[in-house]
Amino acid sequence: MEFRASHTSYTIFLIFLFLVYCTSSTKGAPTLEATPLEPLLAVAGDSVLIDCVVKNLQNYTIIWRRVVPGSNKTEILSAGEVRIIPDPRFSLLHQKGHETWVLQVQKAQVNDSGRYICEVNTSPRMQIYRLLTVVERTPSNSKAFPVDHNYTSCCVNHKVPASCQEFCSLQSVIMGGHPNPWQCMDHLPVITKCLTDGRNHMPCCVKQNIPEICRSVCTGDYGLTTVLQHYSCMDHTIPTLSCIAEGIELLPGPPQEVSVEPLSDTELKIKWVPPHQDVPIEKYNISIKLVKELSDLQEMETGMADQKKMSKMPDMKKPGATSSVKSLMRVLVDGNKTSYVASGLLSVTMYEVQIISENSHGSSLPTSAVRALTLASPDERDATVNNSSETYFAHLPNITRCCEDKGVPEGKCLRSLCDPSDDEDTKLADVLMCAPFVNITFECMAGGADHSHCCQQRGLPDICLDFCRGNVTQLDYRHFICLDHIDIYGNCLLEYYKVLPGAPEQFLVSMVHSRWAVLKWSPPSVLPESVLSYVLYWKEVAMDEIIEYNVVNDVKSPHLLDNLQPKTRYEVYVAARNAFGLSRGSVRAVFTTSPEIDQAEMAKERTPAYNETACCMAAGLKNSCLDLCTYNMKMSDLQLLAIPCANQLEILVRCGAGGRDHSSCCQRRGIRWECLPICSASIEMSPQAVVSTCIGDAGKIIQCMAEGVGQLPESPEDLHTQSVLPTRIHVKWKFRNTTADPVWFEVRYTETQERIPPHPLDYAYVENTTETDFDLKELKSDAYYSIYIVAMNEHGASLPSLVLLVHTPERDEIYNETIEASLGPPHSLEVTHQTMDSVSLSWRSPFHVPANSSLNYLVFYKPVNNSGDIEESSSKLATTNNYLTLNNLTVNTQYAIAVQARTGHQESPLSETVLAWTDPAIPAFVNPPVVVPPEPIVEGANVTLLCVATGMPVPVVSLFLNGQLMVQQQQSHVAHVVPNIQHNVTKVDCFADNGLGQGAQSSTSLEVNFMPHVEMMDKRIPAEEGSISNIRCLVTGHPEPRVLWYRDRKLREPLKKGSDYDLNMKPYGEKPYTYMASLTLLQVTTSHEGQYFCYAENHLGKDTVFVNLDVLPKLYSNASACCAEKKVSEECQDVCSVDIDIQMALNKPKCFKDLDKLMYCAA
Repeated sequence: MEFRASHTSYTIFLIFLFLVYCTSSTKGAPTLEATPLEPLLAVAGDSVLIDCVVKNLQNYTIIWRRVVPGSNKTEILSAGEVRIIPDPRFSLLHQKGHETWVLQVQKAQVNDSGRYICEVNTSPRMQIYRLLTVVERTPSNSKAFPVDHNYTSCCVNHKVPASCQEFCSLQSVIMGGHPNPWQCMDHLPVITKCLTDGRNHMPCCVKQNIPEICRSVCTGDYGLTTVLQHYSCMDHTIPTLSCIAEGIELLPGPPQEVSVEPLSDTELKIKWVPPHQDVPIEKYNISIKLVKELSDLQEMETGMADQKKMSKMPDMKKPGATSSVKSLMRVLVDGNKTSYVASGLLSVTMYEVQIISENSHGSSLPTSAVRALTLASPDERDATVNNSSETYFAHLPNITRCCEDKGVPEGKCLRSLCDPSDDEDTKLADVLMCAPFVNITFECMAGGADHSHCCQQRGLPDICLDFCRGNVTQLDYRHFICLDHIDIYGNCLLEYYKVLPGAPEQFLVSMVHSRWAVLKWSPPSVLPESVLSYVLYWKEVAMDEIIEYNVVNDVKSPHLLDNLQPKTRYEVYVAARNAFGLSRGSVRAVFTTSPEIDQAEMAKERTPAYNETACCMAAGLKNSCLDLCTYNMKMSDLQLLAIPCANQLEILVRCGAGGRDHSSCCQRRGIRWECLPICSASIEMSPQAVVSTCIGDAGKIIQCMAEGVGQLPESPEDLHTQSVLPTRIHVKWKFRNTTADPVWFEVRYTETQERIPPHPLDYAYVENTTETDFDLKELKSDAYYSIYIVAMNEHGASLPSLVLLVHTPERDEIYNETIEASLGPPHSLEVTHQTMDSVSLSWRSPFHVPANSSLNYLVFYKPVNNSGDIEESSSKLATTNNYLTLNNLTVNTQYAIAVQARTGHQESPLSETVLAWTDPAIPAFVNPPVVVPPEPIVEGANVTLLCVATGMPVPVVSLFLNGQLMVQQQQSHVAHVVPNIQHNVTKVDCFADNGLGQGAQSSTSLEVNFMPHVEMMDKRIPAEEGSISNIRCLVTGHPEPRVLWYRDRKLREPLKKGSDYDLNMKPYGEKPYTYMASLTLLQVTTSHEGQYFCYAENHLGKDTVFVNLDVLPKLYSNASACCAEKKVSEECQDVCSVDIDIQMALNKPKCFKDLDKLMYCAA
């Protein structure tokens, strides 16, 4: 049983798996995943709201249904927003445009309890179940229904690993989402036992129509190990969990620490501790059963370390008891009691006790069985026996002296037969050697008292009881069995003299695992201080054979009994040992170890008519995958082998179908049409596509295949012709009917123009017959006919037989040769990839093929321009796969290709022929670089650059950024992402080369837009009053920024071009996106002194800087005055006429001596 029916497939071929946890949903399709799954509890008379959340409903309709109690039928309550059911208490609440659809039930009644289905009318239908429980109005049931049952502590006690403890909470199980449920498969039995918490949820599961195969979970017995079981129970996961959630709140738990104490020959005292669960208990149902196992009343109290063999007691009743004594008693005890005395029992008889807690809602599971033996009857007891409170004798009678006086010789016989405290060391050979003195020994040991009741209770055969009475008169061969139990006589003698301790008390099994159990007990109430150790006796409980006890000495409470077998019933008890001997045994405890998932856990169920595993072996399935080739495949095997065996899927499906066409069953179960070919043993998708598409239908497909084995006919065999005439063909075949139903046959045939059988559904003629031969008439002469047979019965059809391809002769000719049917040809041959020197192919397996065939294929190929038929080509390759790559082909050449299927002794016709070109040799060509997003590009953005090239073979493509190699790959396109691109990235180059020619290159420029940045050429500028002054700033930005000049810091009034100012801006040098902006003061005055602000802006931002202008006083009115003051020579005065012309001065050698003066005045 899976804990959740929806889970996204987490591995590629966990195919027909767990999948109980999540199912993948198609993008854009309606989904019910958001619908809450918690069960609903309501009080009679209240209104109930059952909600369903449907996402992406599109044009589909919501339908509410209810499962009719006691059947699997459903009735429609509403469709869309329209109520269908006549009952006016039902209505639908929905707001247009919202995703929640609420079914409202007013004045709820108890009979409204059950499963409600929210359905979307997709194909296949999409459904989700909600469980409603309506209870009578009582104070105890007025609280909301919780699903917070947390049993983590139970899981921890049973060694469930931390990674699986998410399954140890009911809320967590219902909501799902576990990362890897496969890891916990081996722990599900323990988890399920903790989940059910000792409550019996079976009545609820039966009421909810949970299939019988899935009900074991309702009692805590997780028995779902196969894929078929998991998928059969998948749809019932939520109702089952809902029953458990309901039961946790309402059902009582089982009593604890059950013990049984014998009080007399007819009475047993049964004691228990109330359950730890806080649920009211009305009564306890006590079952007291008389044990009937063969080995239960044998050798119960021998105490022998080597466990000598004993014979069975002839009867379980005391002598003289009537046969009217009931073998099973049931007693009801009030829920506030913790003990009960059962009376009217048989003496010296073993009884098995189990207890069930009950209340008005149901019951717990039964406790582990405890066994106890009633005492001997009073008239069989010795009158001199004192009560248990008396002290034991300080001195024992001298049995050795008695034996000596009566003639037993000294030596081994005296030690072996006359020392009761040394009986455990007595060997059978010693006793046989001393047989003549046995009557003396037992007379002395009896001491004049009758010990037969003790011997009887300790399991001695009736024929030996005279020894215990001390009145043996004659020995014969029948008494040899008694010599094997000499230690029993000794212990009974020691018990008579009250030197042995009492039986250990309160013996119980406190914990049971698959391989071990923990045993606990208390010291005896009689002579507890004399106990030196305890001896444990344990054995398997068998119904049809005698099994001896295993003995473990020197055990202490609690004791771990390990090395047990899973799912096995055991009986255990302990005895106390002191210096004199062994006490009687404690009460017997009977328990069953839990099951364990193991490869050899049980023999796999087989259908005699068909062995799918043998089919897989014959078909060549890998040995490691054989565990998957069974309808009872285990989930653990699927987890382990799914991926390694993915390429064996075709064989698994073919042998799973077993020559039967399961399509009709698959259609009835609503399997999606893409997956229907699998039901006919045909795989038309890759294994990965099968998983993703058909994973939700896997369980239904396996169910159909398993059910079809006993219902559908197998394929006919040995189809062949008996005679071929120009217009008639007589065919015959063999058939083995493995079903109980009558079978008829369809003979399908058609004329074919090519020597290739058509698709099985494309045959023109169908004839019916109940015989295994048929005469096809009115055929054409000199024509090809394709023929095959299908077996039919009332349940469905077989898969096609092998196919006959027959050529009718010309007129007046007769073919007497027998033509055998052959494999069908492979089909759907296609080219999946080609290069300059290779072609890759794939194809589908034949339609006409026996299930157990080991298929291989032969691929024929040849250049089209070569003469001859393709089947005569010497170029061919063999493969066992449905795909192949042909290598070392010629460049730019067309090839004809066909495939033939083969088994060990058969060959199919060739498949259809496909034509395929190898790629030509094409030099590399590269397209201009692609920029994403396209321009404009903003600085700081992430930009993807793409180089796309063509060529054969595929070229090596390189991408450069500003001349630097960024990426290089051999593929048709390469991409490079530039994060946070900067404006200095200006060029992208793509280069492609495949070794043909010189390679190819293409480039593109990048324009990255960015906000302006302003920088002043000078921080402070001096200017002489009356002069011309230039103020410059360097501006960068793209798109080209607008530049304004301001005098005030708040930038309120920009300076304009006029008589005082001249504005100019031009590109600066070779730097991209860089500009020189200048402000020219045409005549500097003192009013121009101060700060000037250079402001630049575009749509991406703005920037501002300032410069200080210092106005200096005017020193000279003109250059001539300066030259006169500096006493420049007269021959150079013309240089100073208007302004200083330094070039003119350099052309006059006479002015060289005044050059410094001229430079000063020029400045």
